[in-house]
Amino acid sequence: MEQAMVFGAMGFVGFNLSCYLLEEGMEVFGVRNPLIEKCDKFIEQKMLHLGRNANFHLLELEEGSPLIHKGDIDTSSAIYYCLFDPTIHIKSEFYQQKYIEKSLTLLTKVINFCALRKCKLILVSTLDMFNRNEQVINEETEPTPKSLNGLLHHREEILVMNKENDLEFPYIIVRLPTLYGPWQPMEMAFQHGIVTTDLHSDHPTIHEDTSDVLYIRDLLNSLYVLGSNNLSNEIIHFASGNESEWFYGYKLIYEQESSLRNEYKYPIIDTTKVRKLLNFYPQTTIDEGIKKQVAHTKKIMKHLI
Repeated sequence: MEQAMVFGAMGFVGFNLSCYLLEEGMEVFGVRNPLIEKCDKFIEQKMLHLGRNANFHLLELEEGSPLIHKGDIDTSSAIYYCLFDPTIHIKSEFYQQKYIEKSLTLLTKVINFCALRKCKLILVSTLDMFNRNEQVINEETEPTPKSLNGLLHHREEILVMNKENDLEFPYIIVRLPTLYGPWQPMEMAFQHGIVTTDLHSDHPTIHEDTSDVLYIRDLLNSLYVLGSNNLSNEIIHFASGNESEWFYGYKLIYEQESSLRNEYKYPIIDTTKVRKLLNFYPQTTIDEGIKKQVAHTKKIMKHLI
């Protein structure tokens, strides 16, 4: 049986990814991130959902204990590192420093393990690290992160691609736009609009990257493939390929334009590489994706009443 390990298994990306890998018949070892789970109203539902599958094993990070116990995972397995979601809202520089320290310490251990066991590392990163004055962004564009989220993930990327150490291991860095769909966090704009009772007066403060948005289920098969194919030492950008996709989704939910609509001129994300290497084309339109997110939200909200 194929195996995978997912760091951040109860986060937005990690949870959806863990569910998908289990659906594909894999054995999944999930590592929790208690720093972001405190604010997750649905953590118990997520744990129950995954816990029903005998092929899922929940691992706790404990001080002084081995990162991965001997025999936990095969050498041919993929390790997905998404401890912090690519569109996580970091409240302040204090939290950013706390998250960076936590993530880089853990990621260093993961890298050492991958080098020792020759496991493939898939680092889930963000597209929120580029200058908005760029006309076109591709994998060769130099990151210039300004947001707290972008700075966090850029530090993770630097650590993985560190040329100064002698460690050799296969890795892939995937940079993602804002994601939406089932289990989207409450603080994100789409989910906030879905659960609010007054669309016209209750507008969220936008913290996420609004340059693009992608339905999360459209991404998962590509992440699964990247964990098992022979591609390595690559950076790959995922994007919808549609102009103003996030703003179109916002208007569908709130029934009016976002005040940010004309504030920036957003660059085009070049998807040539992801289409060539993975034949990636989004399968879910923004209209369909939001309908699915609304239906899922109504279902899980019943358990909070």
